[in-house]
Amino acid sequence: NFMVSEANLLLNSTLIPVYVALEDRSLLSMYDQLKIEVASRASSILVRVFTSMLTTNGYQILVSNNSPIKPITDTTIITLEGVLPGAGEDLPTIVVTAHYDSFGLAPWLSYGADSNGSGVAILLELVRLFHHLYSSPWSQPPYHLLFTLTGGGKYNFLGTKRWIEEHMDHAESSLLQDNVAFVLCLDTLANGEGLFLHVSRPPRPGSLQYSYIQQLEEVIASRFPWVKLRLVHKKINLGESTVAWEHEQYSVHRIPGFTVSHLKDPQAELRGSILDTISQIDIRKLKRNTAIIAESLARFMFNLSSKAFFY
Repeated sequence: NFMVSEANLLLNSTLIPVYVALEDRSLLSMYDQLKIEVASRASSILVRVFTSMLTTNGYQILVSNNSPIKPITDTTIITLEGVLPGAGEDLPTIVVTAHYDSFGLAPWLSYGADSNGSGVAILLELVRLFHHLYSSPWSQPPYHLLFTLTGGGKYNFLGTKRWIEEHMDHAESSLLQDNVAFVLCLDTLANGEGLFLHVSRPPRPGSLQYSYIQQLEEVIASRFPWVKLRLVHKKINLGESTVAWEHEQYSVHRIPGFTVSHLKDPQAELRGSILDTISQIDIRKLKRNTAIIAESLARFMFNLSSKAFFY
């Protein structure tokens, strides 16, 4: 209920300031007093009762910052990237990406543990695992592996948009030009009974994107048969000012990609709530999803199909 109220409050303007505080004994005591006062003044407006209670009991509301609030007109968004070069020349590139910002009604209380701390955690684990493979020429796959951690994920994936545009402006040295196998976006993966694969267009049979999804299905069927993988197709509407998932920023530039998440609805309240804390994390499911993604990616890169590979 709080997440729904939080989302509604973020969508509407208010005539008075709204403050968010951590629950403690003092606040609970004030709340109990307010309920008593309201019960004794059934005909009074709640705001008047609250104001009267504050003045009667000696409470004060103080704002320490008296300077005028100004909108942020220029933002600095940091995107981190790293590449593991494959064995050979003119190789296709696989991009694995996650956004790292949090969002909620109170910015200083927004942790984004699941959305999208879980995606960041899985990406870092993939970096660790595949770095070992790429370190030896005997186990170096025929793919470049490009990792990115993007900012502005809660602001219409602005960091991703800028990063793509910068690479497009430097076509000669960019791994995003022409030969991208697919982009794998990791988003909210530390809970849920199943997984959703969000795409802008269904992958064509025989494409690299289609082959990876087959490996993903095989890993789940062989190791985690109770997990359901569902494909969610949502076309991009260029007339809309916002995108639902990170891969849509790539799709605008005709770069094939998809987002894997335990959320089906991009408008899920969990994606922008101060309640997205460590309590929302199921470590077992985070490990399970890490294993699914790592193993399916390795099977695809080495063209394996029968047994578990390395995770």
